[in-house]
Amino acid sequence: MTITGFTGTVSFSVTGEPRFANSKFTPTSVVNSGTSVLTVNSNRNVAAGTYTLTITGTSGSRIHSANVGFVVQ
Repeated sequence: MTITGFTGTVSFSVTGEPRFANSKFTPTSVVNSGTSVLTVNSNRNVAAGTYTLTITGTSGSRIHSANVGFVVQ
C-alpha cells in the first residue's frame, strides 16, 4: 500500500485466518515506504476451502484495508 509523498510508520495486521492457521508480517511495520511479507502457516487440521483474509495497514488515524483470498487444498 503506497501513497505518493506519504511519510510515517505503517503497522500491519491480518484477520480472517481459518482455525489452526496463523500468520505474521515480517517486519510488522515499515517507515515511509518499504516491504513487509505476510506468511500464513496452516496444518493438516485446517479445513480445505477458500478463506478471505483482511490485511490492514495503520498509521495514526489513517487505515487502509484490502481483502485477499487464501486457498487451502
